[in-house]
Amino acid sequence: MVKQSTSRLSRLIKKVGLRRPDQPIGVIDIGSNSVRLVGYSGTARAPLPIYNERAFCRLGTSVAQTGAISGAYYDHAMATFRRFRAISDQLGINELYVFGTSAVRDAANRAQFISEAEIIFGHKIRVLNGEEEALLSAAGVIMSVDNVNGLVADLGGGSLELAHVENGHVLNWASLNIGVLALDGFVQLGAKALQNEIAAQLNSVGWLSKHRFDQIYAVGGAWRSLASVHMGETNYGLDVLHEYEMNLARSNAFLRRVAKMTADETRTLARSSSNRRETLPVAANLLHALSKSAKAVKVVVSATGVREGVLFEMLKSKYQDIDPLLLACEEMASRMSKSSEYGHELVSWTSGLFAGDDREDEFNRFRKAACLVSDIGWSNHTSSRAEIASHSVLRAPFMSIRHEGRLFIAYALAYRHEIDDVKALFNGLPKYKNAQELGKILGLSFRLAHSLSASMPGMLPKSELIRTADKLTLILGDTEPRLMAPIIEKRLAKLAQAMNLEPEII
Repeated sequence: MVKQSTSRLSRLIKKVGLRRPDQPIGVIDIGSNSVRLVGYSGTARAPLPIYNERAFCRLGTSVAQTGAISGAYYDHAMATFRRFRAISDQLGINELYVFGTSAVRDAANRAQFISEAEIIFGHKIRVLNGEEEALLSAAGVIMSVDNVNGLVADLGGGSLELAHVENGHVLNWASLNIGVLALDGFVQLGAKALQNEIAAQLNSVGWLSKHRFDQIYAVGGAWRSLASVHMGETNYGLDVLHEYEMNLARSNAFLRRVAKMTADETRTLARSSSNRRETLPVAANLLHALSKSAKAVKVVVSATGVREGVLFEMLKSKYQDIDPLLLACEEMASRMSKSSEYGHELVSWTSGLFAGDDREDEFNRFRKAACLVSDIGWSNHTSSRAEIASHSVLRAPFMSIRHEGRLFIAYALAYRHEIDDVKALFNGLPKYKNAQELGKILGLSFRLAHSLSASMPGMLPKSELIRTADKLTLILGDTEPRLMAPIIEKRLAKLAQAMNLEPEII
């Protein structure tokens, strides 16, 4: 059973495609505000960014002013393309995907611009229409967020793409010309003109008012920058934007305040990017108006969008259904653990640990993920293993995991290495009671398992850990008898105490 589970994930990594760090896949996104190059290693289902650079070429500003990409904007773009081609060659990228969005498709000199760019890149450039951009953005979110249900909204410089998603399937889409740069003219006319244009564009989407979207999945640099400011103002502590949540009932005052700011006033905002700062009032206006139209409850920030959607689109459907969190943890374990096979034995050995707990279903995926990466701290000094292992997973580029899940895994790895002062280690981070309580239990079970196996495969399947209503029983079975010592009793007792159960060894 354990062997099949281990070999299945290993096989999937090979089938989906594991990119070596010196042979990554590359994606170049020629956007209306910025041009970005990302080189991805890892697997095609759970890509790992190993190089990420952007240049603010502001092509959308040029198109809005003159109808074409011209002058300094044109020259800046071509210089950026030459640099990105050189970086791609240096990285060893042979497979390069280049696409353009709103500014490129709307430019009067589009053909000339693309022709020169294709010569520089040595690759064809795909110009996305509004439908393709909306669908690929939704695919990028579906790729990286578990169980997507709601409204995917991708805010760029030239346009806003919307996609109605239910259970991972796009039902409706729309592309509106209300990007943060495209609205510059209305900004000059005043707040009322800006709000009227936003309202008119949103009202033109017939299906938007017919549904209630509890969640808006916010995509795009302007909204990520806005969320970063919100993080700073609420002293959130965990600086991971992917799947950061903004409760709209508590955040609307923040959005209205930023929406009214002048460009100079945005300079006072902590954590605001200098390149995005001036777009924050428009971004806040758009998010506030969209949340009202969609009757949304919360905003979930997505760090992935069209670029990742391009990668997701290339996968066969059977590979799209693979859990990207577990696949990424398996890949991490193969690089950083003594034995990735041991992690799968741990998945099986702890399978009954939360049985009967009303939080079992919610945390089961996170438990499996934690088991796979349970031994990533082994090569560090004993005094720093808890800190390094827990903080590695807190900020790892994992997909399909809420922040509560990150904290749960981090707590588990901290308790695995017998952290002395857990409050100090997690000081300033958001508080999730379930994550700490269940993470402690799982981490203490890891310590017990380590005493039985030295975190190496072959021994755990000979024993069994069983939870009943009042007892936690360790059945040693065919475990090597010489391993039995007071440390086993001590660690089982500590685990049982955390679970309010009586320990028993058979």
